[in-house]
Amino acid sequence: MLKTYIDLIQILDKLILQATQEFHTKPLKQDEEIRLLCDLPGIGDLFAFHIKYEIVTIDRFYSDKNFVSYAGLAPSTSQSAEVTQHGGLMHQSNHWLKWVLIEAAQHASRHYWFQPTYKRVLLRHGKNIAKIAVARKLARVIYFMLSRKQPFRGRE
Repeated sequence: MLKTYIDLIQILDKLILQATQEFHTKPLKQDEEIRLLCDLPGIGDLFAFHIKYEIVTIDRFYSDKNFVSYAGLAPSTSQSAEVTQHGGLMHQSNHWLKWVLIEAAQHASRHYWFQPTYKRVLLRHGKNIAKIAVARKLARVIYFMLSRKQPFRGRE
């Protein structure tokens, strides 16, 4: 009985290795948008796939503000007469896309292009709000990269 389980584990390990190799080679060569997304700091293969299939096509967003709002990274706004109040993040959003961008912002905040935004917001509001600010900036960069079909260059 134990021998059967060991054989089963070895077969499953081979299948997992084969699937992992296909995951890292096939789609990256076929999809230009995924290759563009992989150039960004904080976004690897898995996050690139996730972003690509959550947004489907970037053409459905009119502007970068619409994309940021869809991702749930825009602050909520309440208006009454001449008074405008900005609150926390919107709850009506694509939660998976928001999660991916915030996780990617964790790593991207160390990159030289995103670091000034992170440090500026960190001093006034703390690390969680700073992470959201970097995620918002990352979302804007993604929008412009995919709509213009240009790779990320940072400040060259």
